[in-house]
Amino acid sequence: MNPLKIFKRDPPLFETFCSLENIQTRSTTFRDFLQTIAQTEAKTRLIVVTKEDDEATREAIGRIAPYTGQFTAKSIDEAACKNYQIIDNKEIWIGTQLKTETGHPCMFCTNDQNIIEVYKENFRNAWNNAKTAIAVGVPLVSLTFVFFCLIGLLA
Repeated sequence: MNPLKIFKRDPPLFETFCSLENIQTRSTTFRDFLQTIAQTEAKTRLIVVTKEDDEATREAIGRIAPYTGQFTAKSIDEAACKNYQIIDNKEIWIGTQLKTETGHPCMFCTNDQNIIEVYKENFRNAWNNAKTAIAVGVPLVSLTFVFFCLIGLLA
């Protein structure tokens, strides 16, 4: 079974929380994963846990950012819960300490709303307390709107 088939139904929101180390060691896989999600037109939000400076974080995020879609990333210094994805507020994939033969984390997947709510709250708190925001892949409609607003201000 292809685990990405869940995205065929166009989820409106995909939130992921991971460490900078995970991004740097699997940047190609991570980029392909985020690009697949972006093709469903899902709004994607990423929180990166790192103590690195903002420039190193921006560079790493720039390497994995999807080419299309709505993608925003933020960074935070530390977090108790990390390495998980919340899919459409209906399912969560949590990375465990166990590794597969290829070195990827084993994932615990559930649609239990009690578990999802705990991780959603963790994500919300981290998102609101993040130190750096990096917007990538702003939709064309938003850019067009900004352009016309600027023209209106200049006129």
